[in-house]
Amino acid sequence: MRERDKAKKWSKYKSCFVRVRFPDRIEIQATFSPLEKTSSIYQFVRDSLSEENQKIDFHVYISPPKTIVSPEETTNFRDLGFLPAVLLHFGINEGSQMKSPFLRPELLSNITEKLPPQQINTDQTIITKNIEQTESTITTTTTIETTETTTTTESGNAKSLPSWFSKGKKH
Repeated sequence: MRERDKAKKWSKYKSCFVRVRFPDRIEIQATFSPLEKTSSIYQFVRDSLSEENQKIDFHVYISPPKTIVSPEETTNFRDLGFLPAVLLHFGINEGSQMKSPFLRPELLSNITEKLPPQQINTDQTIITKNIEQTESTITTTTTIETTETTTTTESGNAKSLPSWFSKGKKH
């Protein structure tokens, strides 16, 4: 019964999106069939590396916890739980040296920026959330902007509503 439910759940995915993040925070993305083996990821990454870095010994891993995805893995993406998408990290095996830039120049020329953080508009409050990550720290900044409600009196003067009168606010 469980296996049938699991097969039904996974059968709706016709492709698997794989992103590989390099140490310089550049990501490459490809679409694979859910039945492909992990060796296809390694071939995709190797084909994306620059000429100087084609011969290095590398691995890709999922985190957390750090779990290295073996190139000789006989299970497919579906069985590894990579559906519908997975973010893999690029690592260099001990004894190997990489030269920057990691990727081929024609790939670097096609780099596009990620979209800016999304703004959520809820009842006159705009919430913007930015997450910045450096190599040593993670900083999360949340900005909340509230628009002020004003009323006009008979004399024409604009007057703001008292704070206890705000919609949805309980005291």
